[in-house]
Amino acid sequence: MASKKKALGQTDFSVLVRHVRQMVRAPDPLSILVRGMILIDNVLDSLIDEFSAVPFDKLDEVFHHLTLAEKSHMACALGAISHGELACIKEINRRRNELAHRLDITVLQKDEEHIVNVFANQTRIFSGLNYDPRGFP
Repeated sequence: MASKKKALGQTDFSVLVRHVRQMVRAPDPLSILVRGMILIDNVLDSLIDEFSAVPFDKLDEVFHHLTLAEKSHMACALGAISHGELACIKEINRRRNELAHRLDITVLQKDEEHIVNVFANQTRIFSGLNYDPRGFP
C-alpha cells in the first residue's frame, strides 16, 4: 500500500504558514511550544516519507509508532535534516518534556533563552540570532 502523504516537494506550505502565524499570535509561550512540537512532528513524518524508500506509514507501523526522538534521528540518518537541526529538535523536545512534568506549567524566560541559543549555535539559518529578554511575554 502506498503512502497517502504527499511528498514534501508537493506539500502545500500555506497550511504550515497559517499554523506558524497562529502560534506566534498566541499570548502563551507554552501554547507556542506545544504547537511548534506538533508542527515539527508532522514535518518529520513528511521528510521521512520523502527521503526513505519505504513510506513513512509503513515504517511507523513496523516500529510501533515512532517517537519524536526516533523520527528526528531517522530523518538525520536519511539526510533529511542536519546534525544541527537534530540538536535543535532534541533541545526543544527536552524543554517540552521538562515543562510537561512541572506542576506550575509555566515557560520561564530561561527556557526561551536556552532554546533561542541552541538554534543560534546549531543552525546556519539562525546563526547570529541574539536573544532579547524584553520580548518575553
